[in-house]
Amino acid sequence: VLVDGLFAGNISETCSTSKMGTPVIQLGWNLVPEHWGRGIMVRALNDLFRQRFAARQDIKFVACAFAKNHRSIRVIEKLGFSPTKLLFLGWLH
Repeated sequence: VLVDGLFAGNISETCSTSKMGTPVIQLGWNLVPEHWGRGIMVRALNDLFRQRFAARQDIKFVACAFAKNHRSIRVIEKLGFSPTKLLFLGWLH
């Protein structure tokens, strides 16, 4: 993620396939604290979604955040994800 041509953060994608054959992309991201609260990550992720959906319409995205990571949860909410709650130990195994 670049802001005025300078590194401000990154988005990671882990790709897999669901049991039904649908492509699934698990998302992760980091943003330099100086850029927090400015909508940069929401815009960057929306750009990524447009690129991925232009290539393939049946993609599913998954985004996870720890319960105490309020900033990432807010990004997830702004993107319109449907919330589900996973127990960390269950997710880990």
